Amino acid sequence: MPEQVQMGHVSENDVFDRGYVDYQKYDQYCVEGTFFVTRLKDNAVCLIAYCLVLLMKLELKTTKTLLELSRLIKAHLNQSWEALRAAIFRRPSRTSKGRQKVAKA
Repeated sequence: MPEQVQMGHVSENDVFDRGYVDYQKYDQYCVEGTFFVTRLKDNAVCLIAYCLVLLMKLELKTTKTLLELSRLIKAHLNQSWEALRAAIFRRPSRTSKGRQKVAKA
């Protein structure tokens, strides 16, 4: 951890309470390029993870479920993006015609 942290010029501070989240304000800051610091709510990590997996699904236009994508991400954490992408679009090695009816004699 660095001993000193340099910050740019700060003219005013905005404080967010963890119990009250103003997403419109977050969006406004992002559009304006304003930097801010806030503490996350306990469930924010789950919400962020869900949103990232959903964005990945939409961007890649995959038919995989969010659960399938989450499992693939976990399985490919230490690999490249290309390896994960290849796994997402890999064709199944087996195909199934479903349960076949047996002809009665």
